[in-house]
Amino acid sequence: MYFIKAKKQSISLYLLSNNYYMTLFLHSIKFRALLLLLLFSGASYSQSSESGKLIFEGLVYGYNYNPTKKLLKKEKQIKIDGILDYTTVKVLEKGKILETVTTNTNGVFSIKIKIGSSYTIELSKNGYSTISLAIDLTTVPKEMTEQGLVFKGAELILNSYIPKSSDQINQPFGRIFYNLQKGEMDFETAKFLTKNQKEYISNPVSLMIRSVEKNENANVLVVNKSPELKPLAKTPKTIQPLAIQVPSTEITTKPIPNKKNNVFYDSINRFYKDFKNKQTNFSENDIQSLESKIEIAKKQLAANRLNAATASDSLALEQAASLLNTLELELNNAKEQITIQEEKISSQRQMLLLAGACLILFIILLIFIFRYNKEKKKTYLILKDKNKKITDSINYALRIQESVLPSDIDIKKQLPQSFIYFQPRDTVSGDFYWLSTIQEKTIIACVDCTGHGVPGAFMSLIGNTLLNEIVNEKEITSASLILKHLHLQVLKVLHQNTENSQNDGMEMSLCVIDKSKNEIEFAGAMNPIYIVKDNTVSVVKPDVKGIGGDINQNKEASFTSQFIPIQKDMSVYMFTDGYMDQFGGSENKKFNISNFKKMLLEIQTMDMEQQKLKVKDTIAKWQGKHKQIDDMLVIGIKF
Repeated sequence: MYFIKAKKQSISLYLLSNNYYMTLFLHSIKFRALLLLLLFSGASYSQSSESGKLIFEGLVYGYNYNPTKKLLKKEKQIKIDGILDYTTVKVLEKGKILETVTTNTNGVFSIKIKIGSSYTIELSKNGYSTISLAIDLTTVPKEMTEQGLVFKGAELILNSYIPKSSDQINQPFGRIFYNLQKGEMDFETAKFLTKNQKEYISNPVSLMIRSVEKNENANVLVVNKSPELKPLAKTPKTIQPLAIQVPSTEITTKPIPNKKNNVFYDSINRFYKDFKNKQTNFSENDIQSLESKIEIAKKQLAANRLNAATASDSLALEQAASLLNTLELELNNAKEQITIQEEKISSQRQMLLLAGACLILFIILLIFIFRYNKEKKKTYLILKDKNKKITDSINYALRIQESVLPSDIDIKKQLPQSFIYFQPRDTVSGDFYWLSTIQEKTIIACVDCTGHGVPGAFMSLIGNTLLNEIVNEKEITSASLILKHLHLQVLKVLHQNTENSQNDGMEMSLCVIDKSKNEIEFAGAMNPIYIVKDNTVSVVKPDVKGIGGDINQNKEASFTSQFIPIQKDMSVYMFTDGYMDQFGGSENKKFNISNFKKMLLEIQTMDMEQQKLKVKDTIAKWQGKHKQIDDMLVIGIKF
């Protein structure tokens, strides 16, 4: 048996009447079925009270409603979950848990609370936001305490939407208390709530107000459970709005003696059954036709009511009015469903247009990428062919440059105790070394031409050719005269006698080793030589002028010869600036002169081949992953 308040005729329309979305929710067929479950579930409420205690019984069900989605204003924003079994219900007093129960399979719970104190009822279930309800029993009169209180049919709802801000759910949404003026249990919403909190807890508040109104009148109507009603399964979480379903409950009546009103009721009943049996989607024309028929039936109902003479007439007319109200409600639902369908179709049409536009753009992009890749591949093949030709030309130039450089055999034959470390920056080099023996004198030059790579290689070929002409053909063996003639020839060959000429030239050190006199004649153009003897590095400075390049330089410029006696265990080192200017190390700095001198002292105990390896390994370690910035040339001679 179940107890509901007799005077309340429109429960389904009252719940959450202040909330537009929940009104749609209540008007839906599935939620009316949920209310039927609420009123006719398998649990029975006890009507007896217990002295000194409040018997608090209720039902818990769930839904999903996100109040932050302001753009969605239709019923699809509400998702019904149905009754919630095994929901945890805790009774707390000053934060201490006094009792914990769970709802049964029909979502029903019952707790007993001692009168005289204040409590908090907390409901929680995995996947749902927790809600709390305060119960204040401190104002209950003594006579009511002795008799005991009963609060039945409490409706509590949990939202499966959990807000990010916990301040919306961490306090009671309201309190139940004994109202001394009314002489009954009453409810008030929690004070000092924010706008977001009020929006979020509006649904539990509305249900609690309804529950209080059901308990206001002690005179209750005893309603027996209808044997034709079957237990309702949990409502699916997704509501399908595409088809209009009408209630399956048949409305029957007793025979009505008044023929006129009976005929009117039968016509309304047939109208309702035809609507119910349609079981398909409604068009706008169907809706307009139904609305027109309902308006006509309402006018006829009003006219018949004026002519009603007996109680049977009134009963027939009220049953007809009930059918019209139900039909109008179903029609409103159908209109809402059509609106949802139209919005869905419009949204699908927009999505199709957007997808079509995206597809067209994608096709255009593919065509563009295809053409771009085709052109890129064509350009790549052209560049690859040109690069191969350039590389082949440079490699051929390398072979020419290598052919004019002295061979290792000639060097070892004339200077047995010597090494040459030669490392071009590119394939071909602007640095070069030159060696010749004439009149029992061995002449060796270490030359750094302007530029590097192909331009430097051209200059090196010019320098090599001019040195062969000056020394081997003209048999000039004086170091200073060799540099002077070389300077004049570079000015002539490169036409560096006008202001429009290029400022290209050479820096070099040149040694004439005369073993008969046991001395070295040195002349330098910007490049010095280092002499290592007795663990000491001595610098033999050059003339501060280059070979060629300067158009303002005196064509008759002379260079100075310096004579150095050859001593036992003495080493002479000739070099270009590329070795010492190389960047590297932990701080990416130049190798510099001091490190170069230090290295020369460290290798004095080694033979010349080992010295060459040490020179090579030292600069490679210093350089690391940094790029080589210039050609490198180091020549070592030991006596």
